[in-house]
Amino acid sequence: MEHYNLDILGLSETKVRGNGMREINGMKYVYAGVTEGRAKGGVGLIVSERWADRLPSWRCVSERCVTIRLRIEGYWTSIIQVYAPTDDKVGGIKDAFFEELQGVVDKVPRGDKLIVMGDFNAWIGNKAELWKGVIGKHGEEVENDSGRRLLSFSAENEMQVMNTQYDHKWIHKFTWTCPGRGLKSIIDYFLVRGDLRKEVHDVKVILGAEIGSDRHLVLMKVIIYGRSKMKRKERSCQLRSERLRIKEGKMTFRGRLGHLMYNAKHLTGEDIERAWGEFKGSVLGTAEAVCGRRKIRSDIKRTKWWNGDVEDAVRKKKGAYI
Repeated sequence: MEHYNLDILGLSETKVRGNGMREINGMKYVYAGVTEGRAKGGVGLIVSERWADRLPSWRCVSERCVTIRLRIEGYWTSIIQVYAPTDDKVGGIKDAFFEELQGVVDKVPRGDKLIVMGDFNAWIGNKAELWKGVIGKHGEEVENDSGRRLLSFSAENEMQVMNTQYDHKWIHKFTWTCPGRGLKSIIDYFLVRGDLRKEVHDVKVILGAEIGSDRHLVLMKVIIYGRSKMKRKERSCQLRSERLRIKEGKMTFRGRLGHLMYNAKHLTGEDIERAWGEFKGSVLGTAEAVCGRRKIRSDIKRTKWWNGDVEDAVRKKKGAYI
């Protein structure tokens, strides 16, 4: 994980028995497998040391499904790792898998960012026009029953299959290969709910990663942007200068300013800057004390010449034009 700078790593077909969570070198490993009988299936999620303390809850659903919930950049993010039955299984087994997965998705809070990922053993084709908003145009052509089930599941839950959104070379698309038989396919997918789509920047297969499997490491690059702290628009203050047009206000202003000028210390000195500062402070201070201030919104454009008469003239002009 450190070599590829991974924060979350999903595992399928681990064949690990039991359910639980344990720490490995500061990382947290949540796993789910069979509790009795022959070891089969098995899924897991590893959370990096950097994010280990952001994992307040997790749930082992079955040997085919495990889920965790993280707090990332102020948002809750739910991640579901799956291992689906192969396409040659009878319909009832595949029905049971998708029913179980749907039950897990239904329990995810609507406000969460949602990622469903793993080995779906499905070929979904590239009919982007038919499945608009679900898949892109960069998938492979083949399609099977499991693929159609996955497409229907994605559409019903407003999710997009991200593998098909990026135009990479085929060697960076195929997630499974069988060199002996010359077979290649895309059967491992990342699904995201619509609100996370803009934060996904790439999905590609990494060749050369030693993972001890006929599968390749598939990376999805996600950058979850933190909640922006909206600054409250400050209101500027304006002097109520119209009060100086009133005789009472005018007399009060003159009297107070005259008193300050009489007692000024620097107006007759040689320091021009200090004299100006004292004069300016006296005028503005007196005006504020006599007139007061009004708060105005800074986002509203104001023009000195705009008034009721101008507004009426503009209205008449528009009427005449029509």
